[in-house]
Amino acid sequence: MRDGTVLTEIDPRGCATVTLNRPDRGNALSPAMLMALSDTLGVLRDRAEVRVVVLRGAGRHFCSGMDVSAIMPAGVRAPGPVCLLLDELSKPVIGVVQGAAIGAGCALVACCDVAIAAPEASFAIPEVRLGLAPSGLTPFFLRALGHRQLRRYMLSGERMAADKAAALGLVHEVCPADTVEGKVSKIVDELLRAAPNALAISKATIAKLSAGSIDEHLLTDLESQFARNAAGPEAQEGKASFREKRSPSWYNAALNSRTAPQGDR
Repeated sequence: MRDGTVLTEIDPRGCATVTLNRPDRGNALSPAMLMALSDTLGVLRDRAEVRVVVLRGAGRHFCSGMDVSAIMPAGVRAPGPVCLLLDELSKPVIGVVQGAAIGAGCALVACCDVAIAAPEASFAIPEVRLGLAPSGLTPFFLRALGHRQLRRYMLSGERMAADKAAALGLVHEVCPADTVEGKVSKIVDELLRAAPNALAISKATIAKLSAGSIDEHLLTDLESQFARNAAGPEAQEGKASFREKRSPSWYNAALNSRTAPQGDR
């Protein structure tokens, strides 16, 4: 899309692979690349056939952050809105991290629903070392790392190894390099077993609950939402497939046994 800095591929299952594609710059986010990523996420959000999104980086690194040459000029688009778009995407997002995930790249990881890292991956929020405060990205880091850990890692700018990032909750799992693809395929398959609308509602509910405290009004809203969802066609199909000991209509076992992507770039 646009200048080729973001590539998209959609396979027959509805799994969209989005690849950050500036490997010669460690996939550093230029203004054009941010625009392309924003456009891509907007398109995927609106395509009903897209069920899962896998976010990757081409080459050695996942994303080395904002292109330093693009940070200072006035009017340059900040990464915060793109991170918010990724964070609020109604489709589940799996981040696959190799090499460095730095600054805004680390924020992208924090916005993924599932993050898988190779053992050599490293993470950092180093903007303070450039005299910058990553204020617009702080909410994403805070939710992923928690208050206490963020105070250390955002204030120090130090790097986290993959195992440390997993221990702190920034990534879910660290996999040996030769098993990463198998792990990603398994998680994609697990997510495809979820009904699309129920999954989108669940993701929105988690976001709503994490934004504030639980009160009676919120619980009433959630109970009403549950009742509406339970009466809908997906819930009915889910109950029927359980009773009949078969796969639900939204999961095609034969199609999902194939892993080779095709289509849409």
